[in-house]
Amino acid sequence: MADLDDDEKWLAHKYFPMLIAESESSPEEDALEHVAEVATIFTKTALRQVFNFCTPIVLADLLMIIFRCLPTEIYSDQSIQACYCPGANGTTTASPSCNLTS
Repeated sequence: MADLDDDEKWLAHKYFPMLIAESESSPEEDALEHVAEVATIFTKTALRQVFNFCTPIVLADLLMIIFRCLPTEIYSDQSIQACYCPGANGTTTASPSCNLTS
């Protein structure tokens, strides 16, 4: 993994945690807009390196910010249970009645 510059380290250790803390008292869309802005500034490779430098809790919190901005039907327990069922040898298969592309 390439070394991160000071800006990239700052994103991983200061900026993203600050966004997460602020998202608890402001609309989720604000935090999502800031994450999207960062994503447009950095290359995919650089952003991946920044995310690799983040702590697991920061990554999980950023993912939750994204999930909370999606319609509930996409990530609710009911939709997941309706679309997936355990397969024969412990694998998970999509239910034929579930449209995963919509």
